[in-house]
Amino acid sequence: MPKVRGSDGFIVRWNRQAIVKQLLTETKLAKEFLDIQPISQEEAEEIAYDVERKIINLRLKFVSGPLVRELVNNVLLSMSKDKPRYAIYRNILTRVGAPVFDAYLMDVGQGFKANENANLQPNAETSHKRKADWVSGEEYLLLMPPKLADAHLSGDLHIHDLEYFGTRPFCQDWDLRYFFYYGFNARRNGNSNQRGRSSQTSRSCHTTHREDTGFGANQFRRRRRLLQFPSLLSPVYAGS
Repeated sequence: MPKVRGSDGFIVRWNRQAIVKQLLTETKLAKEFLDIQPISQEEAEEIAYDVERKIINLRLKFVSGPLVRELVNNVLLSMSKDKPRYAIYRNILTRVGAPVFDAYLMDVGQGFKANENANLQPNAETSHKRKADWVSGEEYLLLMPPKLADAHLSGDLHIHDLEYFGTRPFCQDWDLRYFFYYGFNARRNGNSNQRGRSSQTSRSCHTTHREDTGFGANQFRRRRRLLQFPSLLSPVYAGS
């Protein structure tokens, strides 16, 4: 059997059980996201054996982890006609990311999303963001029900900023009266808040506003609108 260069860069001996473990571990997402039972041990062993036979027939000295994964997905796809849930497993096990040529185009300011956002400047961080957007968008399409993904891709519905669909909502309107009255004290990880002190002065109001805005930037994708902000602060300034 050929040696395998894994995704971590190390070269290891061929081990059919690694495919079995991969199938058993990764198909758990089918249950978590789509309420479909993960693959069974017996089914995983059968697929791993089929992939091993394909590897032997290739007569290669070395194979890569991505190639093995591609063969696994090929077997799943070929068996999905008789077992439709295998198509879901294939979606979960497939790799996400841009081909080398498309990644290069993003590095030079062309290709994917080159003209979509005028706020992004042509620099290295923008190319990194566009590559991350590509990966995230593919991930969320593969993890959602196929009918919903097909509806987005065909234009029957639109998921705005798809690349953030799985991590944060799009926009949020804030009524600062709640925070002025109850206070705001976000933890440093930005994921939860504790009870804070109410705002009594203009300085404390601005501090609350700053903390609230920073917390919102961590939790929401785009606009965070503050309702009646000048009107809410005017009594505080009038009394200070």
